[in-house]
Amino acid sequence: MKIFCDTSVLVARSVAAHPHHDRATVALKPIISGKDKGYISTHGAAEFYATLTGLPLNPRIHPRDAQLTLQTSILPHFQMVELGTEEYLEAIERVSSRGLASGMIYDALHLIAAERAGVEQILTFDVQHFSLVADEQSRPLIRAP
Repeated sequence: MKIFCDTSVLVARSVAAHPHHDRATVALKPIISGKDKGYISTHGAAEFYATLTGLPLNPRIHPRDAQLTLQTSILPHFQMVELGTEEYLEAIERVSSRGLASGMIYDALHLIAAERAGVEQILTFDVQHFSLVADEQSRPLIRAP
């Protein structure tokens, strides 16, 4: 199965203290084991780093540790989907035509990457927001772990 993972799922799996850590770990097991094929967007890799280094943890996650986590725990198991100018403009059109603002653009970028990859499932802990920017074909694929 081809599965796209949102940053929320990757962060939850990577931070043991996260309230959704266990759910994310179980959901990603088939990808980590190689049974399923995982996908993330290039934007998602940057968002993962930004989120890890910005979490209000004590002690904070050091930037180098966040980069190493991405390099060793995420990238070996996920194919990155690159988005170009056309996809960014499509994301802006998608959110603006629905009257959505602010960070919804980032959910739209994730969804467009998932659509381009032709995935069969989209995992996120933000199902409601993803559903707002999903097209008719991708909406049924969205679920929380």
